[in-house]
Amino acid sequence: MTSNDKNKKENTKGQDQRVLQLRVALTGNVDQESTLPDRERAVNPDDTVVFNTPDVFQDAVTPQRTEIIDVLVEYARPVEINTILRTVNRGTEKVRNDAETLSSHGIIELTEIDNTMMAYLPYDTVRVDVDFPVMSSDSTEET
Repeated sequence: MTSNDKNKKENTKGQDQRVLQLRVALTGNVDQESTLPDRERAVNPDDTVVFNTPDVFQDAVTPQRTEIIDVLVEYARPVEINTILRTVNRGTEKVRNDAETLSSHGIIELTEIDNTMMAYLPYDTVRVDVDFPVMSSDSTEET
């Protein structure tokens, strides 16, 4: 690790980081107060996207859309859609549709600057949590 990398790491330790939580809540009962730990909730209390089933999550966050997120993480700044197109080596219409789907779920931001579509991931961390309901032994009957 270079001294610059070490300094950068030390400088970001104390800073608040923006965290996006993608949550698959199978119970349908989501308590916003418990979705993020207190430290992160204080930074961004509304940045939790809840999916009701794993299928809905998988439809929204496909491997191709994850590639777009990866490009945005790599650049760490707004990126032209054309740059994303070249990087993921996919067609214009497909990448635009995928970017719009990610944006509609609040995962990325899309803006137009001087007639150029730009995409941005406004988070330092994206966390995916899956909640599985646990059945108590009292609530199940043996047959």
